[in-house]
Amino acid sequence: AAATLWLSRMSAADKIGQMTQLDISMVLADGCPLRIDDAKLRRQLRVHRLGSLLNSPFSGTEPRCGSSGWNATDWRAAVEHIQTAAADEGLPPLIYGIDSVHGASYCRGATLLPQQLGLAASFDESLAAASGWITGKDSRAAATPWMFAPILGVAS
Repeated sequence: AAATLWLSRMSAADKIGQMTQLDISMVLADGCPLRIDDAKLRRQLRVHRLGSLLNSPFSGTEPRCGSSGWNATDWRAAVEHIQTAAADEGLPPLIYGIDSVHGASYCRGATLLPQQLGLAASFDESLAAASGWITGKDSRAAATPWMFAPILGVAS
């Protein structure tokens, strides 16, 4: 019912915009500390009518601004900022996605886990299930409930 209500209020541009996903780097302030630039975020929301954002400001191999990531509290504040701005622009809540191939590794203090392919090679279903549960718990604590884990292993 809530989705039907949202759709009834959305213009064609809003609906098309829901298919638009940008990297968080497009809405970050310049310099340190790494933070959301409200003006950049709102401009992207107005122009593209975004449906989702993804990635971490700390993606890559080197620490940025003297840090390797935001903790769960920092992530929650950033995602809340994004959601408040989307609501102010008349948009439904944005989906925020983050790579979770090794658990919620972009969240400082989260549990670092083996890659899914390694878990599969163990043939231990309970270990794989526990890893998924931990990743979900850590990601949810950081307000990033949409987890990318693009690993596919097909036995032949």
